[in-house]
Amino acid sequence: ESATVLVQSPGMSQWLKIRIAELLGVSANIAFPLPSSFIWSLYQHHLTDIPEQSDFTKSALTYKIMALLPDFLNRPSFSAIQQYLQADDSQLNLYQLSSKIADVYDQYLIYRPDWISQWETEIPDGTHELKWQAQLWRGIIEKSKQKGTNKGHRVELHHMLVDSLKKGPSHGLPVHVFGLSSIPPQQMEILTAL
Repeated sequence: ESATVLVQSPGMSQWLKIRIAELLGVSANIAFPLPSSFIWSLYQHHLTDIPEQSDFTKSALTYKIMALLPDFLNRPSFSAIQQYLQADDSQLNLYQLSSKIADVYDQYLIYRPDWISQWETEIPDGTHELKWQAQLWRGIIEKSKQKGTNKGHRVELHHMLVDSLKKGPSHGLPVHVFGLSSIPPQQMEILTAL
């Protein structure tokens, strides 16, 4: 019988392979996926038209932000960003800032899905920081829909997967979690549904 063993990092995966080889004499063709990779494979298995890779990875978001950010700089809530980018008007600076913003959005998709869902329907009245982030996120979603590349991000797919798992059988294999010191609520909800 086969099982899925989720690990916290590639380093943990290597350590497990070495320990198995020490104990059994051999360790070959064993995969220890990270929770996010495993969950993406569940999206593909239980939902339709899910691509091999998300349209909302950090690298994909970085380039989407690079393309959109210049169009948003004239908005009042983007004044600090405009000043920052004007201080060093280079593509490298735009790329680095876009990469940092993409990293923040990636964290929001995992740890603040409520913000992501809210931003897609309304722009908050709160601080300038949340306001510009919400406006830019909405711009990313709108642009993705126009280009037909919006196959869903983790927040949208999460709800569909949990519903699917509650309705029918899962992938049928036991899932073991090894060495995870913490797990985001969304991932825990999916593991619980499995």
